[in-house]
Amino acid sequence: MGTSKLLLFDFDGTIANSIGTFLDLGNEMAIKYNKPSFTMEQFQLFNQLSMKEKCRQLGIPLYKIPEFTIEILKKFRQHLSTVPPITDMYDTISNLRENGYRIAILSSNSEVNIRAWLDVQKFDIFDDVIASPGLFGKARSISNLIKKKKLHRDDIVYIGDEVRDIDACKKSHVPIIAVTWGLDSPSYLLQANPDYMAHEPSDIVRILNNHYPERSKRT
Repeated sequence: MGTSKLLLFDFDGTIANSIGTFLDLGNEMAIKYNKPSFTMEQFQLFNQLSMKEKCRQLGIPLYKIPEFTIEILKKFRQHLSTVPPITDMYDTISNLRENGYRIAILSSNSEVNIRAWLDVQKFDIFDDVIASPGLFGKARSISNLIKKKKLHRDDIVYIGDEVRDIDACKKSHVPIIAVTWGLDSPSYLLQANPDYMAHEPSDIVRILNNHYPERSKRT
């Protein structure tokens, strides 16, 4: 098989249907720390704020964010069996592997959580799992991966569900397929001008076959 395009998938909201779980865990923490809780609609709007605006609205200092992130990721580990995959995502990724693509996950969730979920869900069909520390570290992680693996930027496509994924890909100069079944709404994603948009998992295969046909077959 010749060199094939590397598909980097986000995890939460893209592969795992975990947004509701994180909302529940966040609201549990809100009660613990006497902070406001959110409905899903409020959570989606809150996600559109800058980090400084989020901290201001919650009344917490910016330096506390890593601590809260670690706490919520630990809590997430206790709910792995109750977080289902996005419908049809397993078949979609299996299809892509059969067509010669390399498949990896690059996510701000922890590697321990992701690998444990993949094992529980019998979804372990990925070449690699890469944890991108921090809420805004994906651009750096993508660039580091390119350097470490001696890749070309045009050999990578990222698939994610948030505007911050689109921003990270623009900074690292790799194309992105924004999926509309995750956290950020289609209209909000569209404002960030992604390269492509997928409204269901099968759209990912269609987009790749249409725009990268030379990379979608074994050689």
